[in-house]
Amino acid sequence: MRVAVIGLDGATFRVLEPLAKRGEIPTIAKLMKEGSKGQLETCLPHYTTPAWKCYSTGKDPSKLGVYNFYKIYIDKNNNRINTKLVNSTDFKAKEIWDYLSENGLRSCVINMHDTTPAKKINGIMVSDHILGDYYCHPPEINEILERLNYKDPDLWLVVDDREKYAEILKKTIQSRFDLAKYFIEREGKNIDFLHLTIFHIDSVQHSFWNDFDVIAEFWNLIDENIKEILDLIRGIDEDTIVFLISDHGHVKKKDEFYLSEYLIQRGYLNIKIDYVSKFMYALGLNTNRLYNILSKFGLLPLLRKSVPKNLRRRIPNKEGDVPADIVASRINLKKSKVIHGGLGILYLIEKDEMFIEKIIRELEELKHPITKEKVIKRVYRKEELYSNCSEETPDLIIYPNDGYIISEHVRMDGKIWGYERGRNRWKSTHDRYGIFIAYGKDIKTGSINARIYDIAPTILHIFGLPIPRDMDGRVLREIFKEGTEYVIRKPKYVGYEKYVLREKIRELKRSGRVK
Repeated sequence: MRVAVIGLDGATFRVLEPLAKRGEIPTIAKLMKEGSKGQLETCLPHYTTPAWKCYSTGKDPSKLGVYNFYKIYIDKNNNRINTKLVNSTDFKAKEIWDYLSENGLRSCVINMHDTTPAKKINGIMVSDHILGDYYCHPPEINEILERLNYKDPDLWLVVDDREKYAEILKKTIQSRFDLAKYFIEREGKNIDFLHLTIFHIDSVQHSFWNDFDVIAEFWNLIDENIKEILDLIRGIDEDTIVFLISDHGHVKKKDEFYLSEYLIQRGYLNIKIDYVSKFMYALGLNTNRLYNILSKFGLLPLLRKSVPKNLRRRIPNKEGDVPADIVASRINLKKSKVIHGGLGILYLIEKDEMFIEKIIRELEELKHPITKEKVIKRVYRKEELYSNCSEETPDLIIYPNDGYIISEHVRMDGKIWGYERGRNRWKSTHDRYGIFIAYGKDIKTGSINARIYDIAPTILHIFGLPIPRDMDGRVLREIFKEGTEYVIRKPKYVGYEKYVLREKIRELKRSGRVK
């Protein structure tokens, strides 16, 4: 094995450094102390989707064509918006394991975000959601997953029961490590590259940020499993380079800003009333209450089978919110100047420069009604962030100040701020800086600041493979010890499609099939 990446969703040095000082995560602390360590700047918007794909492709969201958990299609001719939840087929770029596969190298990819349906790669892939018939490759490993009790948790059923919620999260996290250890033990000598994502530590921090002892329990669990994985890897190849990374960081939540409601009240966004959602909200019916009742009487499978998913998602949640992608179909484009595409991304219907400057100014000057702090750090135009802008690219991208959530939901009560109804399920929110730790015999001790786009080209460089010129990252040569091949050998940049074609022609000539 040449490279192993352990992705820890939402990991932050705000948590890891205090735990290391307390002696509670000895393995991670050792990697932090002896390896190359630093903050990992992620993309904007700084969320799980598209961040993990920015890592695996080395490209910014504009080259992936994805900016959120769902895609938006604006149909001005019919005055409507269509939405689609993102899956693996929506991303336009190749990933690390695709390049490795093309060069005969074998990968094992477990729980990488947005990999459902699973790709056919040279090796093993278990996607992030166990859905349908295409969540793992090759399909026969499904039997192994069942035997190891590897499954998706129904966390929303127990979200209000802290003990059960934590118990399910622990079992889920452990199952991801168990599967990785299973494949390392049985196929490690034939695996060149390993990727494992531990997604649910993000959920832990969102829910238990105010209870550091609970967070410490989970990181103890993760640390123990990382030690076991490192021991297994060392038994196969002592030269393996290990990366610990996260897609974003975490910070204590201050409040939630309901941007869609703000835009509605300012006359910038017009949405037709959804009487189904309004009626359920008026009756006090929400997702938690309905699901708990149906689960108690064994009717949940019937609901899933007989009621369309889009109708189920029109049921308000406990706080009286409806997801923005469900609301999008009721936006009146003719009466709207801007569309909130969720997570603080805005599509402009009104393209007048004076209006654009006005809405940017209003958002950047927005202050919280209680703290009087500015809520928005900056509003970017798409050309300031992205290298491949098109009509599908959001026109404005909002970067909130630490602690403020730009909610993608629409409220049934018309409130703009979370505190107004005591919304407090999430105790923390994302910030832009995750973790980067590199460790191995050829890795030097030191500090580094990297971007999420830098990891893919660095891994290709380790394998001695050419790096596509359209990657937005760079090779982090400064993490390697002087005199190692990774420092001596200069990165090779190519137009990758031409390189693949040239190599195939050479292979055909070597085999005698062409002259």
